[in-house]
Amino acid sequence: MSEREIRAEVATWRKVPYRDDGTTRKGIGNAGFTRAVAKQLFDVDLPARTDDQYRTGKLVERPDLQPGDLVFFEGKGVGPFRSRTVG
Repeated sequence: MSEREIRAEVATWRKVPYRDDGTTRKGIGNAGFTRAVAKQLFDVDLPARTDDQYRTGKLVERPDLQPGDLVFFEGKGVGPFRSRTVG
């Protein structure tokens, strides 16, 4: 899968409104967007929640990242109050 193909798929979502926990083109959340794009591009069924997506796959060091890899960002907080976002 080329970076161009990934960017083209992502671009089709550009005008879809953000909706917490949304899963469709009527409104999509971060985890739903990641799940939908992974399914479309790679035919991979990711879990619906970011925390579950976080536990899927394997750790990849920054220099080894490839187009299509998921990157998780952790916010401030403790335990269940620490936010996670995937991109």
